[in-house]
Amino acid sequence: MPQCHPLVSIVMATRNYGQYLAEAVESVRAQSYPHWELWIIDDGSTDETFAVVERWREDARIHYVYAERLGQARAKNLGIRLSRGEWVAFLDADDRWEVDKLRRQLALAAEYPQAGVIYSRRRLMDAQGQEIASPSTQGALPSGWILEELVVQNWVCFSSAMVRREVLSHVGMFDERLELAIDYDLWLRVGMHYPFYAVPEALVWYRTGHANLSRRVVERGETALAILRRAVEQYGLGQKVSERSLREAAASTCRTLGYVLRQSSAREAARWYWRAWQHGGQWWLTCRGLLACLHHALRRRIQKAFHSLTSMRQ
Repeated sequence: MPQCHPLVSIVMATRNYGQYLAEAVESVRAQSYPHWELWIIDDGSTDETFAVVERWREDARIHYVYAERLGQARAKNLGIRLSRGEWVAFLDADDRWEVDKLRRQLALAAEYPQAGVIYSRRRLMDAQGQEIASPSTQGALPSGWILEELVVQNWVCFSSAMVRREVLSHVGMFDERLELAIDYDLWLRVGMHYPFYAVPEALVWYRTGHANLSRRVVERGETALAILRRAVEQYGLGQKVSERSLREAAASTCRTLGYVLRQSSAREAARWYWRAWQHGGQWWLTCRGLLACLHHALRRRIQKAFHSLTSMRQ
């Protein structure tokens, strides 16, 4: 039976994020809900991570484990296996929580005992920890049986997620064969069997702009498409969601890659927009993206020709 004051195990896998680690850990120590343990899995850091962790050596709730380059999936799974809480929460070492994060989520979990995952909205911050303005109009986060929505878009901010341990025992932990999009794969497996519930307020500060993820954007997109195919072929996802959603999920991933790549390579971006068209989905969004891509390429050609003409005249 669920405990009145369940223990929450917080898993934080980190590598060379020592400059942000204190902020993340102190946001855990400041939680208004006191029944938690924190497992810091250091995945081969070569920076000041160990020295930062030393300041909490007297806090028995905080456990530090050094591992030699396991990779993010294996590191997170190690933390899950070592922990013992009824709920497992995740926090990336460069993010931080609001003080009532766990309390708010556990209150919602008590209201919905069938919940597999509790998550929340996030607030964006830059590398220095300053808030980044978000769009003024944001729709409600989906709650309940949200697999149809999850297929198309990963709504769950990873550092906001809190998962019931029995759910991980049922569907499995992170797939250690994957290097990227490991949360998308897990949420699809969970969503086939359990509902998700969202706290509508932002309980997490998500840091962005400090890591060069763009160089792996194509690999990330290809991985997401492969995860989707596997979910259909091996997990029976096609029996759980509509064909329309599956098509839009694939098309949306391709459109996103087209959008990201059109600044650096219009030809590569156009290729991804063409793949989006082949998948179907919301074709008007694909057309709009392709036209924007062509417009960007044409403008660059005109600018290049103008600069060449100007140079010749000089």
